[in-house]
Amino acid sequence: MINPARAKLKAFIRLDYSGRVIPGSMVFRKAMPRTGRWMSIDAQVCCNPTPAPTLVSIAAVADPTSIAVDEDSTLTVTATYDDDSTTDVTVASTYASSDEAIATVSETGVVTGVAEGSATITVTYDSKTTTVDVTVTAAA
Repeated sequence: MINPARAKLKAFIRLDYSGRVIPGSMVFRKAMPRTGRWMSIDAQVCCNPTPAPTLVSIAAVADPTSIAVDEDSTLTVTATYDDDSTTDVTVASTYASSDEAIATVSETGVVTGVAEGSATITVTYDSKTTTVDVTVTAAA
């Protein structure tokens, strides 16, 4: 009987010109302990996963874009990828107000009116940046 713990195992694969594994190209070679001969076992390989999509752009929308002093507006941020998929990345984005005396923005994308005027909210996600203009009116 062969003791698997003592058997040596080597694996060989073939790669195409771009470095990807050629499906079905893996061969296991096992040294048999008593004879010293190698036994080959072919294996099926399917190890070329689809690469993760690449981020193309982000878009941010304020709802509403005009708020009164002491009112809030909620930002929604959507990431678009090269495979045309989209993902809501609002909670993963970072925010900054161009004028915190007019409008502040929380870590979660809630804009609060402070005084009358206009401010630009800069949104960043994974090195992509976009802006949203917000107008603050007098309190009712």
